[in-house]
Amino acid sequence: MKKSVIVGLLITIIGTVMMAVALGHTGFKTIVWDDGFKVVDDQTGSVKMTKKTLKSSVNQIKFATRSRVVIQTGDVKKPTVSSSKFNEVKQSGRSINIIGKGHPRTQIVGFSMSGYSGGTGDVVITVPKDQQLEKVVGHDKNGVSISGITVNKLKLSGDGDIQIQNVHSQEPITLKNTDDTTLKNVTAPGINQTSDGGDLTYQNADFSNGATSISSDGGDVSLDSTKLKDVVINSDGGDIHLNRNSVVGSVIADADGGDINALISNRKEVQISASADDGDVSIFGSLRNSWRLSQHKNITYRLSSDGGDISVK
Repeated sequence: MKKSVIVGLLITIIGTVMMAVALGHTGFKTIVWDDGFKVVDDQTGSVKMTKKTLKSSVNQIKFATRSRVVIQTGDVKKPTVSSSKFNEVKQSGRSINIIGKGHPRTQIVGFSMSGYSGGTGDVVITVPKDQQLEKVVGHDKNGVSISGITVNKLKLSGDGDIQIQNVHSQEPITLKNTDDTTLKNVTAPGINQTSDGGDLTYQNADFSNGATSISSDGGDVSLDSTKLKDVVINSDGGDIHLNRNSVVGSVIADADGGDINALISNRKEVQISASADDGDVSIFGSLRNSWRLSQHKNITYRLSSDGGDISVK
C-alpha cells in the first residue's frame, strides 16, 4: 500500500476520533493539542488568573505582551497585578515589567489543522489613587486601557485598541501604530499619534500647551471639545471631524479621499483656507474657499481634501 494512502487513512481515523470527542462535548468544538488533546469551550474557555500584591510601591510600568493590559487606580495600599500563566511579572526596585510568553498550540477543526494562540487573559495593574507614576511604556497586540492615573511619561505602541480616560501626563503622549483609539478627559502638553487604519476619537482632552500630530492610515479622526495649540491631522482614506474645539494656534487638516467637517463656535476669531480636489467646499453656509484671511493674528484653519468635501459651520 502506498505511503500516501496510509497517511490518508491515518488522517481520516484521527479526524473521526476528534469529531467523536467534540460531539461528546455537546456539539462541534475546536480541539487543540496542548500537552494532550483538549476541547476548547468557546463559551466558558476562561483562563485561570492569579492576583498578587507587590512588595513595594512602583513608579514605572513596562510591558510587552499579547494580552490586553489594564492600568487603573483603586483602593489599594500597594500595587496589585492580576495575570495568567502566559505572562511573567518581574519587579526590580520600583519598576515592574510584564513579559508575555508565547503559547502556540495546534488547532484541529474537522479534518484540518492550524496554529492556535488561544486566550491569554487580561493583565490588570492597580495602583493607589494618590500615586504618581514616572513612566508607562508598553507594546501590546490586544489592546490597552488606562484610567485615573497621573504619569510623567506615557508611550504605547502595537496594533491593539487604546482606551485612555481621566489621565494626566506631564510630558507629551506618544501612541505609535495603534488601532482604534479613544481618549476622554486626557491632559498633556501635546500628543503624537500614528494609527494603521484605526478610528481616533478625542473627547474633552487638553493638549493646549504644545504641538499635536495625529495620523491615521484609513481611519476617521474625530476631535470633540478638545483644547489645542498647534495641531496637524492627516487621514488617508478616512474623514476628519472637528467639533467645537478650543484652538489657540493653528489647525492643519488633510484628508486624502475623505471629508472634513468642522463646527467652529468663534467664527469671528478665525481665518480659514480650504481646498478640495474633486470635492465641494462650504464655509459658514457659502460656497467659498476662504474666510477672513487678512486677519493675521487670528486662529488659523488650513483644510484640504483630495476627493472629499469640506464643510465648515
